[in-house]
Amino acid sequence: MDEISLRRKKKKIIIVCFAIFAAVASISCAFFIFNRFVYQEKIAFNGALYTKKGENITELPDGSTESGYIRSISHMSASDPNEDFTSVNLDEKYAGCMIYQSEDGKVIYLYDYGGFYIPFVFTKYVAQAKNE
Repeated sequence: MDEISLRRKKKKIIIVCFAIFAAVASISCAFFIFNRFVYQEKIAFNGALYTKKGENITELPDGSTESGYIRSISHMSASDPNEDFTSVNLDEKYAGCMIYQSEDGKVIYLYDYGGFYIPFVFTKYVAQAKNE
């Protein structure tokens, strides 16, 4: 009887440990997914909001024009930037990097010091904060 009860206790301990591991793994995955959608990398530019999307490119498309630079970056922000040339959730190394706008205005490209450009696509128009 003693050996049987010891086996049952081992099985219960293994089941509890597995359940704890599964719960931690599920919470970690949910947190990663949540952060990915909440803390998106965005730039406010010319009264519009642009969101990072697509693969980096090494050359700008024909007709792209230099349009300004990132002036400020907010981190871990779920809100949108509301002033031109500001951004949220970008790495601080991008402060001061140039922004180039595509000919049709639907995409902007942020220059990276690594020699490539990061595309941001038009999302929506935004109300501008007043600069006084």
